Amino acid sequence: MFSEKLIDLRKNKKMSQEKLAELMDVSRQTISNWELGSTTPDINQAKKLSKIFKISLDELIDNDIVIKTINNTEKLSKSSNRLSICALIQSFILLITFIFIIIFIIFITRYYFNTNIVSNSMEINCTLNNIKDTYKVTYKDNEIIDITGNDKVLNNIDKDKTPNEIIDSIINYVENNGGTCN
Repeated sequence: MFSEKLIDLRKNKKMSQEKLAELMDVSRQTISNWELGSTTPDINQAKKLSKIFKISLDELIDNDIVIKTINNTEKLSKSSNRLSICALIQSFILLITFIFIIIFIIFITRYYFNTNIVSNSMEINCTLNNIKDTYKVTYKDNEIIDITGNDKVLNNIDKDKTPNEIIDSIINYVENNGGTCN
């Protein structure tokens, strides 16, 4: 292991952790951490160690650092892939939510404008069999939106006419059955 190799190399050179730290331009704690195996030097630090101890980089690391670097790179790659997938899923959900909100706004806007904006209405009061009723024809651009009044009368008229023709049909029905309209 690298940590054991470093201890052996340092002791063979009769060098203290402080002296090695000074030569490496790091703290003594850093050398201690390397020797304990809790951390490892980066590649530039490993090169500097190999020069100090006059050995090749391969001899110094015995592939420990390379293996750790490869393992860490693999872990980062897997983690990055998971993060990419999560980000993709979140983006997709956000897009679908945005589309549903737009569709909802369009639906509500159309519903509101088609049912709540009324251009005109015509109203007439009629009496039939001593019962007073108000008949109202609501329309927009000559298209009938709603007709209200006594169902008995309304069931006997043709509602596929213009608003004026519907009012005339109501008056004719009421008057033909003994009633009056004003």
